[in-house]
Amino acid sequence: MAFSVIPAFLSVAGGLAMVVLGFRMLNDRILLSFGSRIRDSLVGMGQGSVRPVGVGFLITAGFHSFTGLSVLLMSLVNVGLASVGAAIAVAFGAALGQLIPVWIFAAVGFSAVLSPGVLPVFAVAVFLTMMRRRKFVRLGEALMGFALASLGILILQSTLPNPQDLPRLLLGVRSLGSTPVLFILAAFALGVLLSFLTQSSPSVLIVMLVLCWSGWFPFYAAAAMAFGANIGVVLTLRRAVGAFGEEARHFNRVLTARLLAGVVVGLAVVLPLERLVVRVFPDTYFRSTAIPFIVMAAYSAFSLLVTLMALLGRRVFLGARPADRMPGFPMDLPVLPRGIPDSLEANLITTRSELGRMADQAHRMLMETLNASQELDRAGECRDRIVALQAELFETGNRVRSFLTDSIREPSGADQARDIAAQSAVARDLVDIGEAAVHAANVLERIARKNYRIHKEAMDELYAFTAQVLDFLKYDGDFLSRKLVSYDRDLAVHMEGEINTMRDKLRKRVRRTLERDDAADIRGEFQFMDIVRYLEIVGDDCLAIGREIPRLR
Repeated sequence: MAFSVIPAFLSVAGGLAMVVLGFRMLNDRILLSFGSRIRDSLVGMGQGSVRPVGVGFLITAGFHSFTGLSVLLMSLVNVGLASVGAAIAVAFGAALGQLIPVWIFAAVGFSAVLSPGVLPVFAVAVFLTMMRRRKFVRLGEALMGFALASLGILILQSTLPNPQDLPRLLLGVRSLGSTPVLFILAAFALGVLLSFLTQSSPSVLIVMLVLCWSGWFPFYAAAAMAFGANIGVVLTLRRAVGAFGEEARHFNRVLTARLLAGVVVGLAVVLPLERLVVRVFPDTYFRSTAIPFIVMAAYSAFSLLVTLMALLGRRVFLGARPADRMPGFPMDLPVLPRGIPDSLEANLITTRSELGRMADQAHRMLMETLNASQELDRAGECRDRIVALQAELFETGNRVRSFLTDSIREPSGADQARDIAAQSAVARDLVDIGEAAVHAANVLERIARKNYRIHKEAMDELYAFTAQVLDFLKYDGDFLSRKLVSYDRDLAVHMEGEINTMRDKLRKRVRRTLERDDAADIRGEFQFMDIVRYLEIVGDDCLAIGREIPRLR
């Protein structure tokens, strides 16, 4: 039979594209449906090994991308929401869990019993996407991704030519089998290239199984290609880690060391491992028909062994490093470039952490205002410190809001879009709080400079009022910094009510002073009311933040 290179190449490329697209659809829909739960399960995890490994295993076994999960872990470590040790244990478990989807697709794609069920799954997926309820739509899209990847495997199997049918021009590729070392290096390079381009290790493993099943790759070449997929992951993480701080970089170094150790040891034992497989499965026919499952079993066993050894030696890599450390001020906003798996989700984790820092800056500004009200002779110094803090707050707010504005233009789910809108509103309110604190400090400095007189108990009343506003701002800030797990809206409304009650009381006090005391300084009393007004604005902004908090994930 005459063989045409271009149609065969296009068919294989189309099958590969369907596999990659199917995996991405699965990962995206799972992230949209369970992204918040995945992130919450990773936050604040202890230093033990069993639970973090199990969590990582279950996440990637549920079709979540290992590369994407590693990026999320780096962002959590970077903002201090996860310790390096726990993140490494999660990543080690995830490295094993990512093999489960490959086993499932291998069972579907290479099984004569399960393969006919792909098209009915496709039909069910399309039906679910037509329903109104969002959870059914997402389930249908996830099933569509699964069916699309399975269909891609079947297309690869049917269109990939038999090496015996190739023209002489392409027989040189197959002739590499006579030189195993060159064949291993070529397959390894192919795994690196495909993994880096597709950013999906399971997709590369699926292609590897198809090549092995079609007779293109012997066992040792298939194993080399699987090890090459690890290098593709390392290169992708290398692109991402440049945006993060030292803790995230250390996590990346340990994870890279584990992946590279597996590659080095795997390439060293791949030929002896093939001889062992031949000895265990002497039947040539059985070995040729079951080769995808034999390769996956060997690769899974090897990955399990390397992961167990890495877990035992984890403390050697970690050293005495601080856990759950929050980076200090100032800090550049580490934004991941587009094209990295789960980059938007990781960036939203970072911006949420920045909101916590902004709340802390606003709280420090209001504390300086409180100090200025008690030491009027130092009001000018306090005002200068408040202005310096406002510059930091304004710069951070601009960076966060600019990034969020750009993010809303990217493809995102409904939950992510709500999160982006809520974070933008909170950042705006925190900047407004900073401006109100500066205005209050300016008024205090003016009172001290021009020696205005205020009624006798004014500063004590101002202290109590500012302390109430500070408590409200700290409550919001603790939630934004994830120091609080839940937010009580009723308590927030009660705090705002107390602030309004105190405001009305101070207004009546000023009115009474002006009506009854002929010696009252009208300008001083009006300046006092300006301070009360600015503090009331802070309370209103705190309540506005409280309204947005339920929309944050």
